[in-house]
Amino acid sequence: MNFAKNLIIGIFVIALSSGIFILLLQDQSVKESIFRSTLEMFGDDLLKMVPPGEQRDLLGKKIDEFIAKAEKNELSEKQVQVTVARGFNMQLSPEKPTPEEIHALFDVPPERSRPSEFDKPPRDKGRRTANEINEERVAHQVRKLMSINQDMRSLIQTDSAYKELSKYTMFVADSGLQVVIDPNFYQQRVLPHNPQLDRLWEELSKEEQTVVFHKFSEMPNIVEQALDVSAPFLPRNLRKIVINADISADSLHIDFSKFMSNPDSVKKMIEESMRILDELKVYQP
Repeated sequence: MNFAKNLIIGIFVIALSSGIFILLLQDQSVKESIFRSTLEMFGDDLLKMVPPGEQRDLLGKKIDEFIAKAEKNELSEKQVQVTVARGFNMQLSPEKPTPEEIHALFDVPPERSRPSEFDKPPRDKGRRTANEINEERVAHQVRKLMSINQDMRSLIQTDSAYKELSKYTMFVADSGLQVVIDPNFYQQRVLPHNPQLDRLWEELSKEEQTVVFHKFSEMPNIVEQALDVSAPFLPRNLRKIVINADISADSLHIDFSKFMSNPDSVKKMIEESMRILDELKVYQP
């Protein structure tokens, strides 16, 4: 009698454990699927900015390669976040990016080689190692900021007066993906108010983790963050000159829009950097 009872309990425990294990695997599969679909939506939005033809086809393949590298953890979480932040800034910029600039956005070299199956240490299914991308967190951040980005672009398309909105908005990848908003555009009624803008402001005000409010002119480290996102090629010594300069919001906007270019050589990099510094008038004797 006890044997039969113990057997039934044992079978029940095994079945329950198997069920939990299957649910964990399914949950991980769902998270990975959401991560992929989120990056695909991000890539599709940028793909639409390139006219149909060979360049768009090549860009589509490059986006697929970027997503595959992210899924295999050949890219770091930071690399994915920086790429997304750059893409959002490109979409919001009044200066439409060239196909070459969008192509260059996805030229992200693997940060580390993917270890072979024999080199991998054993780990529990469904448990993430320290250097793996947190798919759920990144997907949530990207989707949240994608919604904000789309609302802003919709507002700009509705009324050309709102093109100035891009001067007060900056997507960054500092402590995760965030959008930095200069509140002056709303609080000082720099832009004309309408119900759509009021709804956007209300939405932004509710976001505590993904939206940061600060006046650009009073936050020098924001310049540093934006340089990291928009112009990683700029030498550190030149960055310091820009950061120490008294840069207004208008100059800041010019600064970032010019940084969307991607020099393909050291010579071009230096020429571009010097031209920007000359435009900002931050040379020091």
